[in-house]
Amino acid sequence: MKLSQLRPYDVCGGKIAPSFYVIRLSFALFKPRTTNEVLGLTQFFQGSLGLAEVFAPDQDVVVVAMDDKELQELTHEFFVCQNCYIQPIDFPMLVERKANRAPLDTA
Repeated sequence: MKLSQLRPYDVCGGKIAPSFYVIRLSFALFKPRTTNEVLGLTQFFQGSLGLAEVFAPDQDVVVVAMDDKELQELTHEFFVCQNCYIQPIDFPMLVERKANRAPLDTA
């Protein structure tokens, strides 16, 4: 991470310190076709999920947005100080607050 990418903490707004937490939240989605293939093979193999995953064309039925370049906008990154880390954090509120601070894309 570059120095230019640092910003004040997202929870308390304090100045960044030598050690802090980077918390990444990512959305996850089931791939419908792949899920159906694995579940269908599970029925074919009388409930053996292990065999179904071995014989399925694609075993990964869940895609995590952080791992997929097309879905990375569904991933959020937060800087959290050590004091805020031990307190309850309202992540949906942080996502909304960060979205409202973001400059509008006029391109």
